[in-house]
Amino acid sequence: MIDKNKEEWAIWITSFDVNESYFEIAQNIYFFCGDTEGSLMKFVQSKDYKSEGIYELSKKYPLAHKNGIQKILIAEEDNLIFTISYDQKAKGFDGINGNGLNK
Repeated sequence: MIDKNKEEWAIWITSFDVNESYFEIAQNIYFFCGDTEGSLMKFVQSKDYKSEGIYELSKKYPLAHKNGIQKILIAEEDNLIFTISYDQKAKGFDGINGNGLNK
């Protein structure tokens, strides 16, 4: 049953960053997306990438921020990911396991 008193909210991708250094060899390309709910997601090449060019969700870090993520920056050499959000906070994450750096 649908509660007509509740508004339904859609979740939208608001930010995106890709590991650009791998484009030359076209291997292990992955990217991160942030959304309006404040979650951070990692997408990787699927098994059918070469024939279909499809990426699949590898990991989701729900509610990395309290509000939507504005910007993502991947610092590949240091294996770090930085995010800036509408909650007026910047956060750093370990690029390998996703652990927050500020905990």
